[in-house]
Amino acid sequence: MPLTWEELQHLQEAAMADDVELHPRMLEWSRESAAAHLESGGDATTEIAAIDASSSAYSSPAFAAWLGGLLPGVGMSGGLPGEGPTATPSGANRQVPCRPRARCRMFAFYGVADVAMSLEPWLLETPPWLEVRANELPGHGVRSTEPVPHGEARASLDRELISSEFRALVSQLADELSPLAASAPYLLFGFSFGALVAFGVAQELQRRACRPPLSLLVAGRGAPHCVFMRRAELELLATRPAEEVLRWMGESWAGVDLTLLPPSRLPRAAQLFRCGGLLGGVPLGDRWEGDDAHIPAHASNPPSIDAPIFAVGSSADKLWPARLHPEWAGVTSGAFRSVALHGVDHSRLMNDPGLKREMFRHAAVTVARHALIS
Repeated sequence: MPLTWEELQHLQEAAMADDVELHPRMLEWSRESAAAHLESGGDATTEIAAIDASSSAYSSPAFAAWLGGLLPGVGMSGGLPGEGPTATPSGANRQVPCRPRARCRMFAFYGVADVAMSLEPWLLETPPWLEVRANELPGHGVRSTEPVPHGEARASLDRELISSEFRALVSQLADELSPLAASAPYLLFGFSFGALVAFGVAQELQRRACRPPLSLLVAGRGAPHCVFMRRAELELLATRPAEEVLRWMGESWAGVDLTLLPPSRLPRAAQLFRCGGLLGGVPLGDRWEGDDAHIPAHASNPPSIDAPIFAVGSSADKLWPARLHPEWAGVTSGAFRSVALHGVDHSRLMNDPGLKREMFRHAAVTVARHALIS
């Protein structure tokens, strides 16, 4: 129930906060939110600090109630491609747990050769104030009837064509999520190849002067101007037949023999690995110097966004070592923060409990700060 002006004044007196200005926006807050604001001296920095210092405060009913008094619910919304109110027998849609009473959305993008439902642990463990929407990429999962971007072998490694197809992909994804992004505060999250996609979407939305994300959250990948394959490896991905691509990807990155997949799945698997490996393997920027993997490319004009970036890596990630994650600081004009987990290899990082805790905690702090100034 909304507060009255008299109730606000009583709360101010009880908190001995005569120096904290009351404003009409506070009439929409809950009693708990107003009291916390007044008792903290007017900026609720103690509330935010408590969330940031705790591994579980972001999921507490008290925080959800506090945030609920500051921000309206995101409401019901239209679906992203592949989403539906119920899952169909043919698998044409996947059920989406919409949360109209959530206070913020998170659009999530997965890694190479994955599908949206690989992010199901995120959907199941999301705190009540957040609505996670797992974005299905064209040609993946329930969108498997659509073409896979750069999924077919070519005569040579064409960097300009790869860059063009990546721009087309992020433009399509920006078209698909922009109506939802315009309707409520949101975050972008990406893992591995999905981190590069999320960055590209943020850049495209910024170019269109759309509502910006509160923050870009990335994990399991170095910055867009970093490389993780040598040119010869990218050439192999671009030009060799499906079985050879799968054999090499299995030996080099997956740690399993991908050629043992059912024969009917081999062509599609090769397309997905080719798509993620090439679109995610060619660094963004005007110039590509050097040939060693894991060396930041010295781009003369690295891409940049205004949104803050939060990056998480792992000491055991051999594909994208944690030392590359601070490179994200160079592609934002906003705030930057980086955290390194320990002992989690790349294949387990996306759904690692520690990663989810770090991301949800950072999301909570970000949304709380937004709530206080909105």
